[in-house]
Amino acid sequence: MNYWDEIRNALDAAKEADTAVKMHARQMGGLLVGKCRHLSCSDAEALKRELQDYNIHTRNWKKK
Repeated sequence: MNYWDEIRNALDAAKEADTAVKMHARQMGGLLVGKCRHLSCSDAEALKRELQDYNIHTRNWKKK
């Protein structure tokens, strides 16, 4: 196998892993509702920073 095939395979694996992480994030989001007070302070701070980009009125994420 040549190096280009190895790189392509690694990129494909990374894309598959990213898709799986996004799917699991959707599922975990529902589990977090009502339980955020049990998060560590650092995790709560990180989530709050990320949620600043979400507009609750339009139900859309701000474009970066």
